[in-house]
Amino acid sequence: AAGIQPGDLDYIETHGTGTTLGDPIEFEAIRAVHGQAVAPGDSLALSSVKSSIGHLGAAAGLGGLVRATLAVHNRTMPGTLNFRTLNPSIRTEGTQLHVLDRTTPFPRRGRLPRAGISSFGIGGTNAHVIIEGSEPTPTAPGSEGTWPEVIGLSAIDTNGIARARSRLRDWLASGRVPATETVPATLPEIADTSLLARQAFTFRSAVHGRTRAEMIEALSQHVDPKTLTAITTPSRVCFVFTGSGVPSSSHSESLARHFPAFRDALAEIDALLAQNGQSPVSDWLYRQKTADDERHLAQSHVAAFAIGYANARLWQAMGVSPSIVLGHSMGEIAAACLAGAIDLADALSFVGTRARIIEEAAEPGELLAVALDAGSLAEPIALFPGMKIAGHNGIGQTLVAGPRPMIDRFAEHLRGLDIAVSMLPAGRPFHSSGMSATAEPIGRAASGLFRAATLPLASTVTGAIETDRLENPSHWSAQMTTPVDFTAAIDAAIGEGATLFLELGPRATFVSTASRTLRARAGNLSWRASFNPRPRASEADILSAIAETRAWLFEHGVVTQSPHRPRARKTTLPAYPFARLRFWRDEHRTTESNPGPRPVPHAETSDPETPYQNETAEEMLRTLIAGIWSAELGQDHIASNDSFLALGGSSLTALKVAGAIERSIGVRPPLVSLTESQTFEAFVAAVALMLLDEDDDVPQNTETAR
Repeated sequence: AAGIQPGDLDYIETHGTGTTLGDPIEFEAIRAVHGQAVAPGDSLALSSVKSSIGHLGAAAGLGGLVRATLAVHNRTMPGTLNFRTLNPSIRTEGTQLHVLDRTTPFPRRGRLPRAGISSFGIGGTNAHVIIEGSEPTPTAPGSEGTWPEVIGLSAIDTNGIARARSRLRDWLASGRVPATETVPATLPEIADTSLLARQAFTFRSAVHGRTRAEMIEALSQHVDPKTLTAITTPSRVCFVFTGSGVPSSSHSESLARHFPAFRDALAEIDALLAQNGQSPVSDWLYRQKTADDERHLAQSHVAAFAIGYANARLWQAMGVSPSIVLGHSMGEIAAACLAGAIDLADALSFVGTRARIIEEAAEPGELLAVALDAGSLAEPIALFPGMKIAGHNGIGQTLVAGPRPMIDRFAEHLRGLDIAVSMLPAGRPFHSSGMSATAEPIGRAASGLFRAATLPLASTVTGAIETDRLENPSHWSAQMTTPVDFTAAIDAAIGEGATLFLELGPRATFVSTASRTLRARAGNLSWRASFNPRPRASEADILSAIAETRAWLFEHGVVTQSPHRPRARKTTLPAYPFARLRFWRDEHRTTESNPGPRPVPHAETSDPETPYQNETAEEMLRTLIAGIWSAELGQDHIASNDSFLALGGSSLTALKVAGAIERSIGVRPPLVSLTESQTFEAFVAAVALMLLDEDDDVPQNTETAR
């Protein structure tokens, strides 16, 4: 029950078939319920969608529901197309009912608009639904041109992607307002509808931009079908935490200012640090960066941890759930924290203590990144006995540790061999025997802080998936002297099912080497830094980088929501871009209401021009009715046990069948006989009986008229 009183409607979408018999009956039913109940001065409008689209048979009620829903949504009552004169059997006198002959706004009655929908089935099923409009949803904040948005498109094949991009481009350029809307959709509404309110198919493409013009330009760019990835299984994301490294002040400030999840994560860290009398990490991050920041381990390590942690919370807030985590060097602590192996407060304490131990106990030294695999590096490194392999950073890059003077000579030697090298601002020979003095005290500091992880962690210490091992202090002491096996950790994550690797450091540290590593592995694997702005990136660059990563995620099967605003109102976008292939039958069937005598395929006829030759009267009737059924139901063959309803018969089809039979033999079978007869043969028998009854009613006059 709708809980409203009779007459408390504005509009009724009637069944309204336009028949001389049915419409008056329906009107009288409406009069009986609402005719005297409408408030003085008000009226109840009647209309029917059938005047616009005809009778849809079994879908007729659905057509009315769609029309009425659009009516209350747009606060507009649609008129009855081509209505001129009321059926003379319908009397509106004494009622406040009227048939709409034109589109009219809903009356303002101090409440939401209300409408009723009627649908009557040939089999006796009658339905009436009452609907009410809703309050307009406020538009998402943010004007066009301020924030980069992401629009996603998908299709079942690559050609469909091209059609979808073209259709959306043309629609955006046209500025058309959909029939379901009263004002043009905003860019946030278009973006969120495309990403969050539509089914995503196998192939996906995404564009980003701040304005419609930028979106149109992006959609106009050609997309090579070979670059599109088929998404056949759910993507599994691996969060990758880099080691040390401090972003410039503009990066972290922009992220905190515009993204609440990032800001809240930093605030949580600041509050925990304050409890221990430590300075806020945000102060360190927001200050102007200096050249030797990364050598101040007590501050830079906490800052690097904070950036990784806050980045992870930002992407989780957008809807990205990691299946696996991985951390390079010190990044393994942040990975362990996100995997549930250590609380945030304990992780911050451990990072700070670890940094102080390193500053006090480790030997001086440096790290050198060499553009060679460890195997290829074996011969040149043998010439420098003090040098040690400190890490395997993926295919084509190895870390080397040692004292600064020897590092300098080794780097010069490699440059002479035309091998690229890069000095890292470490200040210590990490992950080598030069860190031996730190192992035991760091193990003690880790004691009692860690527990088994609840997410698989691909460890760069062991090169394997670890969960229980993380609670053992020896794991964290071994990290200090064991070369970082980043390559093996990537392979372990792949073995655990990871397909997408999202790097969460302050810059794109491993994109090049890690992507090269993934390309050498089987499967649809991809790597991306969450943002990779230029050293002096503007705020716009940083925001665009986030949008680019969201687009990348969508194209690889992961849907995200906007990180800077609430979800926008759903709007109407262009429909799926079907290929529009045409399939015509060689022989078109007759569609006229009176197809004439037509034999069914199995009927025996000696001449196609005389289909009833050599047939009995019963066979002739069967052939005639079979031809009518065949024409109106679109069937090539009518079997004796076929059912009218099972073949798709509807109230409209029944009217046409009955009319065709009446024109052919002068007898009109009742519509109910079509639904009550379980088989074609039963219906033929019913019609035959009607013919016999009619013959009995004709007076027999044996006299010849004179």
